[in-house]
Amino acid sequence: MAERYTSVFRLPAELYSPGCPVIVAAGALLRDNLHDRYVVQLKLRNIDPGVIRSVTVEIAPRDASDRPVGTPVLRSWVDLNAPRDTVFADRTAVPIADREGRLRLADRVPAAFSVRVTETVFRDGRLWKGSTWPQPLPVQKSLDRVLGDAETVRQYQLRFSPMGRNLPLKAADLWLCSCGAANHEDEEVCFRCGQSRDGQFTITRAELEEARDSRLALAEQRREELLELQEQTLLETEAKAKRIRRIGLAAALGLLLLTAGILLGRTYLVPTLRYRSAERLLSKYEYAQAEEKFAALGDYRDSAQRAEEAREKGERSREAAELLEKKDFDGAYAILREIGETGTVTESLLSRAQEALNMGDKELAEELLAGVDDARAKKLLEALATPAPTGEPEATAEPEATAEPEATAQPEEQAAPAAEELELPEIEITRLSAAQPGDCVTFGTFDMDGDPDTAKKDIQWIVLEREGNELLLISRLGLTAMPFHGGNTSVTWAGSSLRSWLNTSFLLLAFTAEEQGKLSSVSLETDGMESMDKVFLLSAEEAENYDKELMTCIPSSRAAAEGCEVRNGACAWWLRDRGHRGDMIKYVSDSGRVYPVGSRGYFIRAVRPVIRVKAG
Repeated sequence: MAERYTSVFRLPAELYSPGCPVIVAAGALLRDNLHDRYVVQLKLRNIDPGVIRSVTVEIAPRDASDRPVGTPVLRSWVDLNAPRDTVFADRTAVPIADREGRLRLADRVPAAFSVRVTETVFRDGRLWKGSTWPQPLPVQKSLDRVLGDAETVRQYQLRFSPMGRNLPLKAADLWLCSCGAANHEDEEVCFRCGQSRDGQFTITRAELEEARDSRLALAEQRREELLELQEQTLLETEAKAKRIRRIGLAAALGLLLLTAGILLGRTYLVPTLRYRSAERLLSKYEYAQAEEKFAALGDYRDSAQRAEEAREKGERSREAAELLEKKDFDGAYAILREIGETGTVTESLLSRAQEALNMGDKELAEELLAGVDDARAKKLLEALATPAPTGEPEATAEPEATAEPEATAQPEEQAAPAAEELELPEIEITRLSAAQPGDCVTFGTFDMDGDPDTAKKDIQWIVLEREGNELLLISRLGLTAMPFHGGNTSVTWAGSSLRSWLNTSFLLLAFTAEEQGKLSSVSLETDGMESMDKVFLLSAEEAENYDKELMTCIPSSRAAAEGCEVRNGACAWWLRDRGHRGDMIKYVSDSGRVYPVGSRGYFIRAVRPVIRVKAG
């Protein structure tokens, strides 16, 4: 049996007329084989903030030579209730030729059609009329095609929205967001996903790649930290078991079970964790330590061979270091590449290129940087490509807006200074036992710069309140930066991933067992949900009670590298309660003011932990 409809023509793109409240999102010309006629099927989308009650369109059939055929058809859709972004009319076939086939005379059958919106009535009584034939909207380029790799696309989505699929685009009096929503030129944020227009159009590929590399490095570091914590926990459990065995046979069955667990961990899990630790050391070029750890594992898996590999690579690495000292770079690089130390080669080339630039030898710098796949190398090459300023500035045309994330200048107020440029004013440190509100104390340690090769630093805390022997403290810096919760979902503090991280990983990483014993558990009720936490965040009401200067937050180098926006040396940071919607969380802006509307929980903002600690 033949198909009832045969496709004759489809609109090649979405159609839009400036100022029109409706976009023609799709359209097709079909031959109705059952009734010997032609019909048009449309898909219309409301892009106006108002609710549409009715729409009238004009459809003009055209033949294969693009000449009008027959009489244009007016079609209305009434009794609609279509808010913004609603698609309608897509289930209606509009006939444009009758069954007698009058349009077939002289072989002039419809081969295409034009369509325009002539009238729109809104629920609030507004009326829009137009007569302009719309033009095709340009097609957005997909993030996958332009950015290339999945992690860079992921970084773009972390920076803006997980709904992001395409590069933003300006067309007529609209701008198309990364999520695909059509926004009007006077709208500064996307109505659908809430993302900033200016932020999307000024981000550069180099910034995305740099943030991507920092995020992946920190994620790997966190994974390693958790593995080390697991190993440490197992070792502590084993030590406790030894102490229990000295007590006697009072709990023989429990001891037997515990001993079985320890033996299982000692036989399988501990060696596995130690093997992974040795592998991580080897990947970081810590050959002597890797050799020692592999050798200590004895005949576990291929530990003996890996220990020998670490020893040989250590010797070759020292040989390469001697060649570098002698300026025999080619010989040194050949050895380093042979043993897999490509990172050392990159660092050496970057250092030499920077030195050449300092000496004014741009040609040598370009030669050294050629082929170096590193964000820092790209920045140096971009700087080399920028012509030096002359005495009189040349008159240049205003560059056209582009959706491609090329190297574009950030607006001054948006620019985030590099992490090393963030200066922390000196402050006097007070003993914990003598501290009063407004004083600064130290308690615990944390990796403030995100560099696994440097030691942790003391965490500085500002005393918010003192009640008897207990102090309420908030970190002086934004220690790290992360989402409040992953995904575009409704969440409370009690169920957030940030709360979970603060009371598990951060608690273990930042405080010794003795320090953890000084922390008080605090009962909180946030957005109708109760929680008991040792580490938490301020609520909006609590933040409003303190001076704006105290609420202004300087990010650590780690937080800046992890992607929190920095303006004039300060950054925004999370509070713990919801904003005006369930998927939005309140925060304190970089100016120290509470922003009660909130922002999406998957945004990356700085984190200022709060604790209650015993001062004595």
